[in-house]
Amino acid sequence: MLIRRAGTAAVLTTATTVLAACASIGGFSDLDRDPQPNDPLPEVAVFEGVEIVANSSRSVGTHEGVELWLVRTAADGVCLLVYPDEEDWAAGCSDRGPVNVGGPAGSFTVVPDGEEPPESATRVSENVFAR
Repeated sequence: MLIRRAGTAAVLTTATTVLAACASIGGFSDLDRDPQPNDPLPEVAVFEGVEIVANSSRSVGTHEGVELWLVRTAADGVCLLVYPDEEDWAAGCSDRGPVNVGGPAGSFTVVPDGEEPPESATRVSENVFAR
């Protein structure tokens, strides 16, 4: 599922990669912790065409000033929100991992627990990596 938000200054291109394997998606440790005050998504974030599980969002950190959130989908998938600001944000979702989101704010990959991170990637959280 592709979700794109184009701001006035720049356009972030969102790409989602879906594995062709039939195995179900692995777990996401980042989503398993108790909610914290900084976990709600920014109000401008809209996941068009994707049913999001209420109260499932988790802030997973920042990388070079870009805030990152993971959120569960009703289809037992995951979405990554890449949020440099309220104008130029992007998100990618998948029912199967990994999820790749890239653009001027950086390139990020979400991998399920137990899967190998991208080569030469920087760990942002348990499941999210900057490329």
